Amino acid sequence: MSDIVITGGAGFIGSHIANSLRDKHEVVAVDDLSLGRVDNLKDVEFVRMSILDNELEQTCKNADFIIHLGSASSAPMFQEDLHKAMDVNVNGTINIFECASEVGADVIYASTSSLYSKCPPPHREDM
Repeated sequence: MSDIVITGGAGFIGSHIANSLRDKHEVVAVDDLSLGRVDNLKDVEFVRMSILDNELEQTCKNADFIIHLGSASSAPMFQEDLHKAMDVNVNGTINIFECASEVGADVIYASTSSLYSKCPPPHREDM
């Protein structure tokens, strides 16, 4: 059984992943609840924490995998507070990779459909 930490784990996508993995894995959902909701999670360990938090490594200490979904993902988030969004996306992601390196975990990183902006479907990676 793998131990999996999911950042953004109480959000729409993160909670669905956490709920689908919980029967076969030890899952810890990490979320600062800026968008997520704890009631999205069913029988999943939850830790309220920012990915900028110095205690993140302690939370990830047993992780085999870190699924990183906890980032500012849309233009309105950046417009609201550019410095905070950049801090979370850049320094928070660095924190995730440093924690993964320290504990020997693999990282699965998911981007956002917002990067495609007004491109008509189908969205292709080689645009």
